[in-house]
Amino acid sequence: MHKGLLLVNEGPDGSGKETQTRLLCEYLEGEGYNLVKFSFPTYKQDPVADLIRFMLHEAKDDWNTRDWRSKAVLYSSNRLRFAPEMREALEIPGNVVVCDRFVSSNQGHMGALTEDLTERLQRYAWIDHLEFEMMGLPRPDVVLLHTMPSKMRAALLMKRENGKPDAHEGNSAYLDRVEQSYYELMDFYPEVWRHIPADMDGRLQTPEEVHERVREALIEHPKWQEFVGQREKEVSWVI
Repeated sequence: MHKGLLLVNEGPDGSGKETQTRLLCEYLEGEGYNLVKFSFPTYKQDPVADLIRFMLHEAKDDWNTRDWRSKAVLYSSNRLRFAPEMREALEIPGNVVVCDRFVSSNQGHMGALTEDLTERLQRYAWIDHLEFEMMGLPRPDVVLLHTMPSKMRAALLMKRENGKPDAHEGNSAYLDRVEQSYYELMDFYPEVWRHIPADMDGRLQTPEEVHERVREALIEHPKWQEFVGQREKEVSWVI
């Protein structure tokens, strides 16, 4: 068990998780928490991540025909390089490590490549063993799943990428399957995951409105309450 708290923002491309990660970090820093942030893949920080980016943008046909295991190992290898830094940060009481994408991204995307439920479950388990057991990555305390209606997500991605989406961003049906994989993972870990849809009652909410619900979900999360309670005890001991 680590002493800090590991919080992950997850969701398909175009779900708003990057914006929500930024808003959440700004809020936590404003509240006085010491943050360590990771955004996976860590482009421009690791050659493995840059290879992934090249494949997604410049070698789409090759990427789309690769065996899922080779993709999964590339994504996990990028995280492995930062595992010591992450574990070190989590050993410091009161630290909050925030990840934009983590192991569940690997599971979600590899699961989306098959329509067979049994095969998807096997892939989730294979990646879980690879990254958490073999590579020693820390398990998250809180996972916030961000989703957005498919048509809205596709429109936002086309605008964000100036009409040049990568191998994943341009395939709306694939991203729908990624989202379905996330729902399945959420069912496996209901004590850890919380769902934060970007729309409510058929209306796409503003980033600020979604952020308010992110804060509410976090404040009500048992792991966050436990973390805050321990942090308050340590402060009182110092005083």
